[in-house]
Amino acid sequence: MKISHRIYVVGLAVIAMLMVGADLAKAGTMIITPVGVIGTSEWSDPIDGQVDRLIDGSGLSGSGPVKFQTHDNHDGAGTMWHGGPNSAGFTLPGLAGPGNPPVVYGQAVAFDLGEVTDVTGAYIWNHNQNLNTKRGVNEFAFYATTDADPNTANWAIIGGVTNLAEAGGGPAEAAQHFTFAETPARWLGLVIFSAHSGLANDYVGLSEVRFEAVPEPTSFALLGLALIGIAGLRRRVA
Repeated sequence: MKISHRIYVVGLAVIAMLMVGADLAKAGTMIITPVGVIGTSEWSDPIDGQVDRLIDGSGLSGSGPVKFQTHDNHDGAGTMWHGGPNSAGFTLPGLAGPGNPPVVYGQAVAFDLGEVTDVTGAYIWNHNQNLNTKRGVNEFAFYATTDADPNTANWAIIGGVTNLAEAGGGPAEAAQHFTFAETPARWLGLVIFSAHSGLANDYVGLSEVRFEAVPEPTSFALLGLALIGIAGLRRRVA
């Protein structure tokens, strides 16, 4: 019985270490899809331009990890978000609001990660509507908060103002990758300062967004358990 028990312990330890090795072989981050999203405005006609298009993958295609997938150029922006005359739930004071077309400066979207998560970057597919890529975001900034309510939260900017390249308008638009210092966040916001059209009022928008985060330390816990099991076995053998 002792021999079989020892083999069992060794087996568990080896399995745990193999799982850890597989995790450590990865790049050290994981891609997460937000559990919810709100915006300062949206089109809602009845499906084109809605803010939830940013996280539902409706315009993505391709195999492999989502960061390598491409986005379509739907003529009516039915697979994308852009601002418009309807509120989309983000009413933080100081931001822009709905309009037809809305004011570009201060339009924003906020993504619910479901729990406080250490984020390190983002993959963003700019607005890729056929013949309307000028509506895509140009200048913007990331913001983060650990608060549960985005409309009363204390938001902090991550880094500074940066730029998103204009989409090409073709049927397979790639994501643009942004990295920033590891930041704990329950909500992540993108505040927009200009569109590629250069207009003060426009239907500014994006196609899809995903975030990069640090994995939870479950793998390291498995490694610890494996080492403890091996140490205990060695003591018994000795």
